[in-house]
Amino acid sequence: MRRDEATAAAVGLLLAVGLVAALFLREGGPTIAASRAAADVARVSCEPDGAVIDASVVRAGDAGVRFVVQNGSQAQFLRVRPQRELGSPVDIPLTGGAPSDAILAVAPGSVRVSCLLDRASGPAPASTLVIVDPQDLWISPEFSCPKVVEREFQSRFVGTEEDAVETVRRTIGDLVSEDEVAKPGYPQTRWHGDLVVVIRDGRTIGRVTRAQDQGMWTVALSACTGTGIVEP
Repeated sequence: MRRDEATAAAVGLLLAVGLVAALFLREGGPTIAASRAAADVARVSCEPDGAVIDASVVRAGDAGVRFVVQNGSQAQFLRVRPQRELGSPVDIPLTGGAPSDAILAVAPGSVRVSCLLDRASGPAPASTLVIVDPQDLWISPEFSCPKVVEREFQSRFVGTEEDAVETVRRTIGDLVSEDEVAKPGYPQTRWHGDLVVVIRDGRTIGRVTRAQDQGMWTVALSACTGTGIVEP
């Protein structure tokens, strides 16, 4: 092979590897190199012309993703909008003085970060941030199926010391032994309403909340159709 042909082949190989890596990161998959190089904190500066992020990749921790925002504009909120997971964007209130510090339960993958003058204002220029989860901490609250069925159960109240996972296990008899019942998000994420999810074969097939009601637990279940939970 001539030198020019070898050079062209090498360049083609590097471009292909780079393209695969870029696509992998764009889809939210953490590469080893990206995970090692990822920052522990997403440091954002709200400037008059938009959000500026000091690193393109940030690593999630036990409680989620930490954002530290310096507001150098008239922005009132920093908006973080996941591109892959369903759900509403999360807004961090901003001040004009000291940096705002918040930890968000944002799923691994790409997010769009923008500074908003107010919630009524139109779309603002956004920057892209990739969140990696090298320890595989994230548990998704989103269903892996398009259709669900719903049902409510009444369960005896044994005190607030009982974990929501324990309440679900003793209340819903249709769960199989292989089903994992876990709190969604990151290990230290706090969800309102004692939300837990049911995971089977790595997929979220159920979502359950409990609420105290007249001396009992009201346990509300939504489950994927065809899983044998709730359905006869």
